[in-house]
Amino acid sequence: MGSSTFFNNAPVSASTDSDFQQHNLLATPPATPASGHIRSFVDTDGVMNLLDADGDSIKVITGTQADVDDAVSEKHLAGTDQGLDTGGTNAVTAATIKAVTDLIKPGAGANSVIVGSGGAGHLNTSEGNCNIVGGNDNTAAGNNNLVAGEDHATVAGNDNLIAGKANATSTSGSHYNSVAGENNVVEGTHNLVAGYSHVVTGNKNAVSGNDNTCIGNNNHVEGSSHELQASDGHCEGFTNAANGFNYVHMEGKNCAAYNHTQHIKGGGLFADGEPGCCQVSHIIAKGITPSDDPVDLLVDPACRIELAQFKIYAFFIRVLATSADHTAAYHATIGGMIKRGELAGTTALIGTPVCTIIADNTGDNVVIEATADATNGALKLSAAGLHALPMHWVAYIEMVETSAF
Repeated sequence: MGSSTFFNNAPVSASTDSDFQQHNLLATPPATPASGHIRSFVDTDGVMNLLDADGDSIKVITGTQADVDDAVSEKHLAGTDQGLDTGGTNAVTAATIKAVTDLIKPGAGANSVIVGSGGAGHLNTSEGNCNIVGGNDNTAAGNNNLVAGEDHATVAGNDNLIAGKANATSTSGSHYNSVAGENNVVEGTHNLVAGYSHVVTGNKNAVSGNDNTCIGNNNHVEGSSHELQASDGHCEGFTNAANGFNYVHMEGKNCAAYNHTQHIKGGGLFADGEPGCCQVSHIIAKGITPSDDPVDLLVDPACRIELAQFKIYAFFIRVLATSADHTAAYHATIGGMIKRGELAGTTALIGTPVCTIIADNTGDNVVIEATADATNGALKLSAAGLHALPMHWVAYIEMVETSAF
């Protein structure tokens, strides 16, 4: 029969039959056979290989089952645990597996996983259920938390995502928060916090930047060093403050809010100034006159146009009033100045406000007046409408303000 590089899947005649087959050892597989055929060859290790039409080959291992079991057992005893591939690129040793299992451990709670031990004295812990905790020095005592980084503490809250360093959601009511960055403390639910050194207490707040305090609900804070202790506010820029006043928008530097719904633009500080010493405020007041009796226009929900202490204001007010069908309408502006000291009783106008009527089809029968409210320390807007005809009044108030020095 002679020498052959590989076995062909073809019949041979009886005259060429032989008691042996001699073939060459191949360093690389031969050409693939035709579809529906298998081609066999022997590699340079003397191992039989089977090659199909797709170019895939498998090695043929011969011997009894006892021989195979013995080979596998020897590999286990050798600590290789990789089948019969002792030096391949995919070889995995028992030592490798142990290193991995040392990093992945079950938490104390049900269905929790701890990834990374952090080394001696820096162990992660998971007391709650269904937590994934990675990095080092992290704690997840609540449930369903994902914690990565270092020095975090999710003491008792649930469903939080914590990443970075030294962040905390520290109460049992702290749920559904996403915190990324460093040294942030979050208490509440559904907060989105990014950056560093924030203190956030409340629900549904979005805080970014650094060193901001946000206590309340539904606030959006961006920038640095703000103090927002209110709800439904928006704060951007640097070192702006609103304590107890809701629906406020502050932008720029060193704003100080003193009314609900106030929109403030801050221009920073004088060298000897306090927050709010150089700002412009926009406020809207409204009211309904059911008849011709005077009614005070108020800031929503029912607040007076209060003034901050130790300040002087230049105000410009645009007023619009209308009846239900607009058959009676009134448009006027009022300009003037007002000041307030420490006590409400020091509130006083400076000069006489100037009222200019822009348009009026009421027969000159409605009145709007700006005065000083020394009882409440406020700017007072009083409107008198038409007899037996209800009117809606809206006043847009712009105040340029500065502080005493």
